[in-house]
Amino acid sequence: MESLSAEYLNRVLEQMLTYGDRVQFALTRGGPRPHYQVINTAEKKMTFDSDHLLTSNTNDFVGNTTLPIYTLEQIEVAMAGAGKKTAGTGVTRGGSTRMTAAQKTALVDAEKYEYFKSNRSTLPANIGKHAQEITVLMMNGMSAKDAFADVIKRHL
Repeated sequence: MESLSAEYLNRVLEQMLTYGDRVQFALTRGGPRPHYQVINTAEKKMTFDSDHLLTSNTNDFVGNTTLPIYTLEQIEVAMAGAGKKTAGTGVTRGGSTRMTAAQKTALVDAEKYEYFKSNRSTLPANIGKHAQEITVLMMNGMSAKDAFADVIKRHL
């Protein structure tokens, strides 16, 4: 888990926000990153490679090549750690800290998820299709509430 990039974990988080609240990784042959399956509250599973939905292959998720099941919160913590791994100290000469792009992305994603979780019942079912656009708006300074409202107003 520690070797996964923040970018990869961000894609996993987007799928989790859309399809389920837990994820499990499987080390598979022939790929640079593990496949993963997103699991919803009804125990239904959707399997992905780095970027694409795959036909479900439960054989990939058995045995010693499978990692434990992780929650959304655990993925967010892992994302924050992935940003810190390559960030160095982040301290400027004046003693202040600066936020790396990966750290900012992790914070935005955490804020986005918290807003989504708190407002899931009032948001359109297909809001997840616009997760990346919401992230961009938030990276440019918009609050989660305003970013969600803007996307809903323009697209849904």
